[in-house]
Amino acid sequence: MIRKPLLLATAILFSERVVLTGQQPEPPRVFTSAQAEAGRVTYENTCGRCHTFSMMGRSGAAGELPPVDSLPDFYQEFIAKAKRVPPLAGKEF
Repeated sequence: MIRKPLLLATAILFSERVVLTGQQPEPPRVFTSAQAEAGRVTYENTCGRCHTFSMMGRSGAAGELPPVDSLPDFYQEFIAKAKRVPPLAGKEF
């Protein structure tokens, strides 16, 4: 009597393992060029305004793009208080 439920339980556990190991792995996700371009435009219009288009942050150096004086007043005030904006890439990040 105990043998049938034990055999059934073993069969169920084994069949789940076969199903799980037999599934194909999810293919790697790849961005389309349209998605990459949308991400670039979004970065430049938001984060890039303070962190710069190069992602290296701001140190107050002349020539940083976009120019600090082109930013809204609250961005300029924040940058002036902090004296810099940290990078989003590179060694310091």
